Amino acid sequence: MSSCLQFTNEKSGDKRQFSEEYIAANKLTPASTLAILSKSSNFEVRLAVAENISTSLCTLLEMARDKDIDLRFTMAENANLPISVLTILSEDDNPYIACQAERTLSHIRKGSSGGQVNVISFTRRASGVAQQGIKRLFQTLTGIAKVC
Repeated sequence: MSSCLQFTNEKSGDKRQFSEEYIAANKLTPASTLAILSKSSNFEVRLAVAENISTSLCTLLEMARDKDIDLRFTMAENANLPISVLTILSEDDNPYIACQAERTLSHIRKGSSGGQVNVISFTRRASGVAQQGIKRLFQTLTGIAKVC
């Protein structure tokens, strides 16, 4: 049985139910709410959080250490996750998860992520001052990831 949140529109009096999974998958859901949902006992909810582009890096880093092997493996397949998260998954104690994360990282490095721009190909194309700025940004993000 999935839990639902109920909202009432005061003007019309109609009630709408939103499942936690729907909220976790919605890109407009605040990162703070996604952080709470990442601790759900429901696998589908946690998976939706892991795949949501609005999920914070800190939450994703925590989820990369989740006790659920299936969640970590599914995350390891996701080429849209930040490199730092995939790197943690590539060091997972489970060899299947580690191997899958390595494969995903390899695809990203080769630029075969379905035409999407990734960090490595983006920094290679940048030049001069722009490249230095991008490097500083990634160093800052890496520092934030260590704090989380």
